[in-house]
Amino acid sequence: MTYQYGTKEWDEAYAKLVEERKRAETKPYVLFTPEWVSEFEKKIQESDEYKQLAAKWEGSVALLILADPEAGIMEDLYAFMALWHGECEFARLVPQEVGKNADYVLRGAYNAWKNVIKENPETKKRLDVVKAMMIPTPLNPYLKVAKGDVAKLLLSAPAAIKLVKLALEVDMVCPDELNPDRRESFKSLFAELRTEFGI
Repeated sequence: MTYQYGTKEWDEAYAKLVEERKRAETKPYVLFTPEWVSEFEKKIQESDEYKQLAAKWEGSVALLILADPEAGIMEDLYAFMALWHGECEFARLVPQEVGKNADYVLRGAYNAWKNVIKENPETKKRLDVVKAMMIPTPLNPYLKVAKGDVAKLLLSAPAAIKLVKLALEVDMVCPDELNPDRRESFKSLFAELRTEFGI
């Protein structure tokens, strides 16, 4: 069955899928899967520090993860966060047309996002997401503000940095680090998500 985003049926079916996967999958969750995004959402919602830092923030944010077949990401992904005055109504994977309509779209190659969220084994450093959007670096092959007011984002840099720190708290493994069987399972999951949820 194919669900239409914005309907009660889509919301209920997606929530059911997330809960089923959280019961079935063992941690660490794979980066950018529905269960990983759900855990990230929980971290945001429970963070008093984020609420204070983002008290004046207004606007939804979508992370656009560009397709990377070598990592098992066959099509572009959008992780959408409904953020408003320090609150996170929800964070979830969404269809492309929904992600594009977020107030802010942060676009990056898979390796760029990986370098934001995970320490590079060679340099022992992570990519600073705020600086990366302003200054290209060897660790940042492709990371930019594709939509939204850059100046406003810079004013909210502490809140953005806190979001990255919260993402780091989610126990995870990256798709390109999976063994062949788990990589195929990862690819199958997103084929299912495209068919049923338009993601």
